[in-house]
Amino acid sequence: MVLQMMRPVAYVSCILKLFTTYSFTAFIVRGVEPKGLLRKLSFCAAVYFIWQERNNRLFQQGSKPPTALAQTIIDHVQKGRNCEVKDNLSNRFLAAKWGLQAAFFHPTIFWCKWEAPKPGIKWLNCDGSIRGDIGGEGFVLRDENGDILAARSIGVCADSILIHELEAIKEALVFAKLKGWKRIEIRTNSKLAADILNSKSDCPWRALVAYYDIKDLISCFKELTIYFVYCQCNQVVDFMISYLNRVDKVIFDSKFPANLL
Repeated sequence: MVLQMMRPVAYVSCILKLFTTYSFTAFIVRGVEPKGLLRKLSFCAAVYFIWQERNNRLFQQGSKPPTALAQTIIDHVQKGRNCEVKDNLSNRFLAAKWGLQAAFFHPTIFWCKWEAPKPGIKWLNCDGSIRGDIGGEGFVLRDENGDILAARSIGVCADSILIHELEAIKEALVFAKLKGWKRIEIRTNSKLAADILNSKSDCPWRALVAYYDIKDLISCFKELTIYFVYCQCNQVVDFMISYLNRVDKVIFDSKFPANLL
């Protein structure tokens, strides 16, 4: 009854039907947009206060009416009413429904473009991803004119996204080393990976193996720089690592398929 009273506010239309199922749990924890975050907060607060009410009835012979309990849950979620959210109709409706005093903002537009490397430098775009239980790692190698020389896409068992990003960079450096190239530029759309390899951030212990492997490989090159780029400048390799939906490896060496460009 408490959950049914919360349903119009919390956007959990299936809360009663799926409350004890895995699919409901998956529905609750999904989403990082304001609606998804409020759904998570509502669910956690509901579990806490309903369990508290259960203990109160069992051990202290006290009780609250369902309407009061539902209002307690809603009030608790509304405590964080001062928030910043993107300005759109959905978020304005959500703020009005919950009584949130939200500060609306417009997203900042970042301009980015493809930039060719310096003459004589090979350029490696690297990326990692997770798709369900499959992790993706890959790179695309270009020359100073932007022509693709080789590419590789690897499907592996899923791990943390940072590990996949670092493993993609390691694979790219191994490939460049085997080719005998000494002047390399790495571009990744993982700012954390770039900061770690440029000694601006500490590496988490889970990624230390890949980190030390990359550091050993870096010493093999005469010139090597690592840059962060926006994902819009990394779209080819992003497509490459989405090419596989299984644990496998695809290598395009010297003859990259024109239909994938």
